[in-house]
Amino acid sequence: MKSRRIGCVKYLNARPLIHGWPGEVDFDHPSALCKRLAGGELDVALVSSLEFLRNPIYRIVDNVSISSYGSVYSVIIVHQRKISDLDEIELDPAAETSTNLLRC
Repeated sequence: MKSRRIGCVKYLNARPLIHGWPGEVDFDHPSALCKRLAGGELDVALVSSLEFLRNPIYRIVDNVSISSYGSVYSVIIVHQRKISDLDEIELDPAAETSTNLLRC
């Protein structure tokens, strides 16, 4: 049987989800994992709910997620002026979900 090509985000909060997996795991940034899964380079990957919604062939693995009942403050905007005074905001291209949340 061919081993599964698994992708996981590089962040510490994802490590418990792959703990004990005997095979190899490719660690990458969230946006890279999305592209690699969509391109067939990975069989399974920890991707955002936005990526899941983009591709109707994806399936959710039950009882596995990085989630919280409350605020986690992992995505914040920090500035010294009124937000209405800002002309532009620099975004991390590796953080696709954060970028889309900012647009809301």
